[in-house]
Amino acid sequence: DHFLIFFLDPNGGPCRMQSSILQEMREEFKGKVSLRYVQTTVKDDLQYFYAYGIRGLPSLVLADASGKEIRRLAPGVNPAENVRQLLQAIPN
Repeated sequence: DHFLIFFLDPNGGPCRMQSSILQEMREEFKGKVSLRYVQTTVKDDLQYFYAYGIRGLPSLVLADASGKEIRRLAPGVNPAENVRQLLQAIPN
């Protein structure tokens, strides 16, 4: 299985915008990726920001089942089209 890891600050405007784009795409994720939220407000999540070297928010990282990064998008709000292109990096 693959994961789309969504690094966010739930109180930030851009992160909320990205979240609503991802919510609208939920059907497209079925059978492809599991969406994982990693939040600045959750103490246990902070280690993942360091592990993936996340500097800007929101950030989207595509990872395999073991958590190994495959590809990531540039930080900031990404439209659905960019997210679809990212998902194309998943090996069949």
